Amino acid sequence: MVFSGEEDASRIQRLLGCFAFALMLVLSLMLAAFPTAASQTVTLEFTSSTHTAHPVEMFTINATASAPITGPVELRWTINGSGPFTWDGQMTNGFFERTWGCASTGNWTLWLVWEGNETYDPAQSNAVSIDVQAALAEDDSTILIVVGVVILAAIIGGVAYVISKRKKQ
Repeated sequence: MVFSGEEDASRIQRLLGCFAFALMLVLSLMLAAFPTAASQTVTLEFTSSTHTAHPVEMFTINATASAPITGPVELRWTINGSGPFTWDGQMTNGFFERTWGCASTGNWTLWLVWEGNETYDPAQSNAVSIDVQAALAEDDSTILIVVGVVILAAIIGGVAYVISKRKKQ
């Protein structure tokens, strides 16, 4: 079949238009037959076993998801507003737990991030603050012990004095 002239060009354009329409129709039907799964929202509740600690004191942090998600999570934290710093962990069946210790004094803020997957949208947990305070120095604890002994001796002396006065009466 040989095409020539304006009439033939018009026929070619109509054929191409019909072909394009048919292709779009077939693709639409395929997408309708195999819909992609809509992502679901998941929430993360992050908790800590303490809100105050001393450097290197260990405590437990954990998170619970509103769905049974399993996969990588990222623990993020700041120290006195610097950061965030990160650590890669794993959530299993909607639960994350780790023993944690803060290396330095200051206000530590920790939270967990789920990057999402084909079923669940990304999510970020609430933030938890940990106030990390300096531990008592050895000299400070010695002073506290001495003060405690002096107070205890004063109490014992006072009780002994009261008892001796009663016996004399």
